[in-house]
Amino acid sequence: MADLTCRWTGADTTTPNLWTDVDNWIDVNTGLAPAHTPGCSMGDTDTILFDTALANPVVQSPAGFDQSAAAGAVALLIVGPLYNGTIGTDAVPLTLKTGTPRVEIEATGAGAIYLTGAAANGITLIDVTAARTLLRLGGVVGTLRCWSGNIELRATSTIQTAMYVGYINSKTGDVRLLIPAGATLTPAAYQIDGGTIDCSVAIDTLNLNGGTWRQNANLATLNLNAGIYQWYSGTITTATLRGGTLTAGVSQIAREVTTLVMYAGSTCNLHCNRLFAITLGVGGITRWGGLLTLNVGMTIID
Repeated sequence: MADLTCRWTGADTTTPNLWTDVDNWIDVNTGLAPAHTPGCSMGDTDTILFDTALANPVVQSPAGFDQSAAAGAVALLIVGPLYNGTIGTDAVPLTLKTGTPRVEIEATGAGAIYLTGAAANGITLIDVTAARTLLRLGGVVGTLRCWSGNIELRATSTIQTAMYVGYINSKTGDVRLLIPAGATLTPAAYQIDGGTIDCSVAIDTLNLNGGTWRQNANLATLNLNAGIYQWYSGTITTATLRGGTLTAGVSQIAREVTTLVMYAGSTCNLHCNRLFAITLGVGGITRWGGLLTLNVGMTIID
């Protein structure tokens, strides 16, 4: 069969939420029900569109579906701004086959979207420019790029290659991203230009250029150029501050920063109202400028 471009309608009168019912889809090229449901025909690589409003989104939204076990493949999945339904459920998400190249989400009108990339390569790229209610991601994702939306990773999820967070209008308010303990992050570096991110996973290199990053685990290298790094727990091996604010005052848990380098325009607040809570390690402090506040009784290791 030929590759299809299919639009979800949920128009079947008997099973309006069933993915595998062809009457819930429109073949964009013919205007009729497609020859097969997208992603399910051997040898085909289909495009899936959720880009029109549903008359009754409670009834017509698609239930979860495991496309990873189907014979076909998905080239592209798009959720557009007019779509007003949900996709999948927390218990049964939409799972896309390993190697799905791209997902684009501009869900300004949609409800919750539950999406999973099958092991081992999952979804190559997810771009999120809006997720008004919730986008909950599981499984394996290569690159995640977010500009606006409420996004949560499952504790079993993996981001393999890269993660970027930016913004459209509000540097701190457009993106809310939750990275819970148990998730796996393997990119060498993270580019953060905006958003508010809560991270409970150890990472290698964070390049923070704007927004707020709240860290509850170890961090090997912090390059802080702008924005706020809220340090709740974990060890920072090397922190280089060229701007922005690093603050330890949000927590009273004992922590250590091994090497701290500061430049003009940066702020580092290591005062957390608890004696001996912060330790400066063998790398010490190199300060070329900026505002540094130390804790009373702080330990500095020579």
